Amino acid sequence: QVVTLLSSLGVSPLSLKRDKAALPTLLSRSPASLFRLVAFLSSDKLRMPVGKIGAFIRNRECAELLDAVAPVPTYCLSLNEKNDTDDAKSASMVDFWGESAEVRRNKINQTYRKMEKTAQMLRRDIGVKDFGKVLLAYPSVLLLDASTQIKPVTNFLCDDIGIWEEDVPRVLQTYPELLGKSVEQMET
Repeated sequence: QVVTLLSSLGVSPLSLKRDKAALPTLLSRSPASLFRLVAFLSSDKLRMPVGKIGAFIRNRECAELLDAVAPVPTYCLSLNEKNDTDDAKSASMVDFWGESAEVRRNKINQTYRKMEKTAQMLRRDIGVKDFGKVLLAYPSVLLLDASTQIKPVTNFLCDDIGIWEEDVPRVLQTYPELLGKSVEQMET
């Protein structure tokens, strides 16, 4: 089902086959969870072109986002890992995602609400027009907190650096990684 979904998003089976390292993890993800992410990315909130979503999901930098919204089941992690740290990885997944499906579902729903707020701030409040470009360059931008990370960075760009407010969207579209930096990091 995952291969069918990716194929419908423009990813060829041959290109999947070439990506031997990441393929087991990608195929272990829930098709329903991946479809929910595709629906979110192509919605009015983000407006990412459907033709770019398949390549986006395959991007190595997208792993953190995929882990947040379409986590690999713990038993698949232990099958895909070939070292002695399986127990440590399993324990950390249980600690992070909770022991029950309901807790895991609630955390994923919270992540989507947070991603929606982040997208809303970047699109509506800051004025980023090409959100797809930002996502392709920096997929983890959706996992940033709008009020504690993005707002302080944009304030710093305007107030301390002197970038005009109407130029901030263009700067962020060109250098989206700035959003992941702390104000302290940018000051140095």
